[in-house]
Amino acid sequence: MSYGGFAAPGINVRVRSKAGFYNKFGIQRSLPPGGATAENGVNPGGFRFSPPGTGVLLIDEIGFNRASAPGTKSAWVRFGGIHNSTHYTRFSDGAQKDNWAVFVAADRQLTQTDPAKPFRGIYAGATFNYAPPEQKLFTQYYEGRVYGVGLIKSRPFDLASLVTTYNVYSPEGLRTRVPTNQSFYKGTWAATASYAYRAAAGIYIQPGLGVTVHPIFSQRFRPALNAYLSLITLF
Repeated sequence: MSYGGFAAPGINVRVRSKAGFYNKFGIQRSLPPGGATAENGVNPGGFRFSPPGTGVLLIDEIGFNRASAPGTKSAWVRFGGIHNSTHYTRFSDGAQKDNWAVFVAADRQLTQTDPAKPFRGIYAGATFNYAPPEQKLFTQYYEGRVYGVGLIKSRPFDLASLVTTYNVYSPEGLRTRVPTNQSFYKGTWAATASYAYRAAAGIYIQPGLGVTVHPIFSQRFRPALNAYLSLITLF
């Protein structure tokens, strides 16, 4: 998928019912295998519509999204799949093959503390992603999250969050990177706490602190503690 600084032609179409059910379909020119570095190599100016080595990325998401309202807590459940016609190399035999992934996620508002601003309260959510281990070094992704909007009475638009994640390494991918006589970790676990402070309309200052256990599969690396400070602008 494309991202900031490496845009690609694409279009998203969303159909939504009055009850909150929806289907969102996207089609985009894929980035080449290797991501930003490879994209810059085949499309340095960013003006080529279809650089060599790129295919078509298709995404479809089906879900239910209900906004907060007085007496009604928000809920958002979605699942979908991704198919990429770009050829990626298989770890086992070096063959070239298209790629795919599936995902499911859910978020639910647990409390509602202000009838005048029904979005305020505590939320919980979870995510699961899966990609084929023959082609992706990270084959499974698990996430659990708890977050609160407007937990401080005088700060109704601030967001506090605690997110924990677990990434599972591909056994096939590890076999190509780790010597047979060397031990390795099978996954990476991380937890991050942050607070988004609304400085002005559309401007947030967000400090955070996170710990990562087994930063990579090599056992030579100890857990990492990271602090960050972000400036977020919304338009």
